[in-house]
Amino acid sequence: MSGVNWLAVYHRYLPLLDRVATRGKFSDLLWEMQCELGTSHAYEYGSDYRPEPRYSPGRLGADLRYDAETDCYVVERVIRGDVWDERASSSLARPGINIVLGDRLIAIGGCRVGRHVSPHELLINQAGSEVSLTFMKWYAAIGDHQGAL
Repeated sequence: MSGVNWLAVYHRYLPLLDRVATRGKFSDLLWEMQCELGTSHAYEYGSDYRPEPRYSPGRLGADLRYDAETDCYVVERVIRGDVWDERASSSLARPGINIVLGDRLIAIGGCRVGRHVSPHELLINQAGSEVSLTFMKWYAAIGDHQGAL
């Protein structure tokens, strides 16, 4: 036990038990007491912890850049993995999607993205869900754009 005088540790932490009112506080006290070992392989965990909420973000598998002139997000790169394994590639790289560099992302789930609403905000808690994306094709060669896809 690392040469620690555990009777002294016991007497140091015993008075703190009167302040413990919740399971979480008891856990905190045990973690502090275990720190006396000076090791990173001593843990306390168990029964009645409240589960932490999880908000898994959806990911597009693309690098986007905000464009102030058009108030939307420009596709700068689409991750190209194995198109036959949807876990290894961007959903934007799937056959038939036809998203190319320079296309503009203008909405997610029907909500407009722009200066005040980022794609990341609209993708919170969307991992594993089907989400509607609205893109605008951009034709830099003629400096004009065509309607949304």
